[in-house]
Amino acid sequence: MDIKSLINEMHEIRLQRQELLKQEGALRQKQDELEAKIKLKLDDMNEEYESLSEEEFQMMLSDMADSSQINVEVVYALPKKQTIKEIQVPKGATIEDSIRLSGILTECPDIDIKSQKVGIHGMVKPLSDIVHIGDRVEIYRPVSKTE
Repeated sequence: MDIKSLINEMHEIRLQRQELLKQEGALRQKQDELEAKIKLKLDDMNEEYESLSEEEFQMMLSDMADSSQINVEVVYALPKKQTIKEIQVPKGATIEDSIRLSGILTECPDIDIKSQKVGIHGMVKPLSDIVHIGDRVEIYRPVSKTE
């Protein structure tokens, strides 16, 4: 192969690279747009979610397309009392879904899941994390100096 052919090939490769970089930029822009749309939808969902009664929420979950259930445990421990709920939730349910479905919020009205930390098996997690078979959902109480 002669030098002229090599130069032409290099030029073609550079043009292809430039085209790929343009496409990458366009894809990143589209991804950013989609992520912004998702955030807006999640904000809308959160507003709707917070306005539901527990009964409406449970009915909504029971209407989910995937009807398969998984077993999880929801736990809240106070110094003198531990509440453990073994429940079934739909596949794809979140930590918040599990807490609400367990009925623990009614039994322990001092729980404020919006301000208290929650987790799974000792690891702090956001309310939006999906639960899996056998997870132990924990609601952490604030630590007090008198205990």
